[in-house]
Amino acid sequence: MTTNARGHLACPRCGEEMEVKGVQGIAIDRCPNCFGIWFDKGELESIEKGGGADMVRLLSMGSPFDDADMSQPWNDLNRDDDRAHAQCPRCSAAMERHRDGIDRTLIVDRCVACGGTWYDGGEAGRHLEAIRDEGVFAYLKRIIFK
Repeated sequence: MTTNARGHLACPRCGEEMEVKGVQGIAIDRCPNCFGIWFDKGELESIEKGGGADMVRLLSMGSPFDDADMSQPWNDLNRDDDRAHAQCPRCSAAMERHRDGIDRTLIVDRCVACGGTWYDGGEAGRHLEAIRDEGVFAYLKRIIFK
C-alpha cells in the first residue's frame, strides 16, 4: 500500500496525498491536485445504486473550493498518454489499462490484484453520465418500441 505517515493513499497519477471523501456512506479516495478518484472494488457500483452519482461527478471535476492549481484544466492534466503502468495505491500491484465497460472512450487503470479502479480527473463523472444516458436511452427505446 502506498501511504504516508497519516495513512492516506498516494495518488497513482501525480503522487499527491489523496483525501478521503464520504459519498453515500462509502469512503472514496480523491486526489486534490489532479481530481482523480480511486474506487475499491464495488464502491462505484454501490454509489451509483445508492444515488451518489452527482456527488462523484462533482468530485471528479474539482470545485472552486479546492486548493488545487487551476492554471491547467483537469482534462489537460489527465490526458491518456503512454505513461508506464501505474502502481495500485491500495496494494502496490501493477495496474493494467482497460477501456471502461460503459463509456468505451475512457481508458481506466484497474488493479489485477485487488480489483480497484483508478479514474483520472473527470473520468468518473463521464462514466456515471454514460450510465445515466444509457438508462434514458433504454427507457425511450422501451416506450417508443412497445
